[in-house]
Amino acid sequence: LGAKPSDTPSFYSFMNYADFGIGTFHPQKGMYQVILALKSLAEELGVKINTSSPVKKIVVNEGHATSIVSNGKTIHSDIVVSGADY
Repeated sequence: LGAKPSDTPSFYSFMNYADFGIGTFHPQKGMYQVILALKSLAEELGVKINTSSPVKKIVVNEGHATSIVSNGKTIHSDIVVSGADY
């Protein structure tokens, strides 16, 4: 982690155990296979995934995200998941 042990939360010691005690595993054909598998599962469960759709605004009502504005359209949703920076 690049920090002194005294400045690192003890939980991170589990990462060392996982690496050296259990071993590190990687998906066959690369990490992108995890993304493809999640996409496939989501679509099987009825999730609609939009790509090439830059989000201009997340609409918040009474403290809850209720929709987004993308490509000039408002898209209403039960759940909004965002990985945006502040």
